Amino acid sequence: MWFILALIAVIGWGVEDVFVRAGTNNQDQLNQYRMGVISGFFFLAIGVLAAPWASGWGELFNLVVANPILLMVPVLYVTTLILSYTGFRYLEAGIMAPLKNASGCFSTIMFLLWYAYIGKIEAVWEQISVIDIISTVLIVVGILALGYVEEYYKRSRQNTLGFLAFVFPLIFCFADTLDTVICGIMLSDDVEIGIGPVDYFRLYSLCFAVEGLISWIYVSYKEHKPYNFLSNVNFNYMMGGFLESAGLLAYTIAMEIEPVYVAVIITPYCVFTELTAYFWLKERFTKGQYLCFTIIILGIILMGCQELF
Repeated sequence: MWFILALIAVIGWGVEDVFVRAGTNNQDQLNQYRMGVISGFFFLAIGVLAAPWASGWGELFNLVVANPILLMVPVLYVTTLILSYTGFRYLEAGIMAPLKNASGCFSTIMFLLWYAYIGKIEAVWEQISVIDIISTVLIVVGILALGYVEEYYKRSRQNTLGFLAFVFPLIFCFADTLDTVICGIMLSDDVEIGIGPVDYFRLYSLCFAVEGLISWIYVSYKEHKPYNFLSNVNFNYMMGGFLESAGLLAYTIAMEIEPVYVAVIITPYCVFTELTAYFWLKERFTKGQYLCFTIIILGIILMGCQELF
């Protein structure tokens, strides 16, 4: 079950990046805030739809008051996602995705350090097979090779900010690492906070709704009139907002079931970004990058077969 949910998140987030890039107007300085408004709208809508499977709002509020760290992660994620949207004004989707995806490599290592800290590293190792190790190594090596800085440095000169453009996806990368690790710890049985995955998703929904409201106020202020995102609808942004929110819901449920492996599986969502960008946005890559895609996909297949069979 966790593997299917992780794949939903991987594919959704991978295709989302292409939609966001396709809808981005490089000359619009309010571009990232317009996307923020749409993301807030979809997260609020899906959060409301998920309410029947979650606790009451009062119970959720009391839980957050008693454990404020629960709110820190969604706030961090939402803030850095705006930076990610900004990066699409300067970088291709095929470059943005691998840089953002490096977080999965770091979070997997941090999970192992966490289990070592709480004294459960031996129990984790007992569940890890040779195929798990091989598939994890393939995915991590593929991502690191794909994100090789020297290759991107050569291509970075095509944008107006040069190498500074990489600040946006890299900040998201490190913030997403903390998000993944803390989310996995909070949803695991090792920490007795008592929050379920749907409740955790609703926290994200609330934070995205607030972020969407702030973005709407800012855009309205800059344009000197109320911003109506439903007029002249940006279809690409709409799809991006839906896929981001739906992917996160699947991700939070999967993280409760198997946080370590899900951290690995979500790492290569850039592969789906690369493939979609190739056929839709006509982005082209080097032979070395295609080799990395093959290695990553092989790692996913091996891990999936291990789980399903």
